[in-house]
Amino acid sequence: MNSELMERLNDYIDDLMWADHAEVSKAFLSKVRDRIESQSAELSRLSALVAWQDIETAPRDWSDILLFDPDCDPPVFEGYYSCADGGEDCWRAKREYPDPTHWIPLPAPPVSQLKDTTNADK
Repeated sequence: MNSELMERLNDYIDDLMWADHAEVSKAFLSKVRDRIESQSAELSRLSALVAWQDIETAPRDWSDILLFDPDCDPPVFEGYYSCADGGEDCWRAKREYPDPTHWIPLPAPPVSQLKDTTNADK
């Protein structure tokens, strides 16, 4: 939630708390404010998780991640860092050796598409 909207919501709640509205309880408005603040903090946390990060911060452990290389078509693709034995360490993808500038973790698959492994032995 952007800070301007959060500020407007807080101002609105302040106005309601000081108004003489019998139907609006101050305890309820306080709960609303707390809930908005907690949701705002969670949104900020989640936004940081999906923000593109500089390639220097990417994992170098063969983890599949999304890469961004402005010189590739398409510029966003899945890849990983390869620590080649006796060769050059480099980023790899289905295309030839890209030169990515940014990365983000792969998203989790849709829950509905995950295979049920609870009955795999039966």
